[in-house]
Amino acid sequence: MIINNHEVLKLFESHNLILVLQGHLHVHEMMRWRNTTFITGGAVCGKWWRGNWYGTEEGFCDITLGDNYATCSYVDYHWTAKRPVNR
Repeated sequence: MIINNHEVLKLFESHNLILVLQGHLHVHEMMRWRNTTFITGGAVCGKWWRGNWYGTEEGFCDITLGDNYATCSYVDYHWTAKRPVNR
């Protein structure tokens, strides 16, 4: 989480910022603001190998870059979580 996002984005005003990748939240989301795409990547382990986390299945992002754009498809690899015995 960035609380000074306006200051950070101002640093890139004179650049062609197309894509910002971020993670560690274990959820997948994509947002576009002006000409920039922001992607939070989800997690291969979902909720630490115990299933999905806030609706994001275990998976990864497949990102396509163009001249001035980025798109993302989230790939769920259909892993089934199993709880260990005695837990």
